[in-house]
Amino acid sequence: MKPAPFKYVVAESADAAIACKAEYGDEAKFLAGGQSLLPAMGFRLAQPAVLIDINPITALAYVRAEPSATRIGALTRYRSLERDPVLLRLQPLVTDALPHISHMQIRNRTTIGGNLSHADPASEMPAVVLALNGRMHVQSTKGARVIAAEAFFTG
Repeated sequence: MKPAPFKYVVAESADAAIACKAEYGDEAKFLAGGQSLLPAMGFRLAQPAVLIDINPITALAYVRAEPSATRIGALTRYRSLERDPVLLRLQPLVTDALPHISHMQIRNRTTIGGNLSHADPASEMPAVVLALNGRMHVQSTKGARVIAAEAFFTG
């Protein structure tokens, strides 16, 4: 199958990605790993008019230990999480689950932000984030907010 035609935009910063999403609204989808979105586009289950490639935004790929939380950037790839010593020490449930997610080639591309935003009920990581009482930091042109996992996953 081939996807429907779409416009391709590369965002060099989070602000640029947010502005582009605001410009195109629901017609636009973010592209990072593409492990969920691209197959859906191939089968024409998803037909965004615009793909906003956020891969160049390296500032969104990180694991940070803070006194009250472990923060993981949306563009952090599963393979990086699987090998991260901070995550292994502070969030062993996450690192225990990762080797059971698909195969290494998929984990090399899959981002935690993309996986959580698709919220596939067959996916492991949304369940792990729920079990850990995780929270998502989301941002738009209207500002930033934090959403608890149980409120983020609505169906």
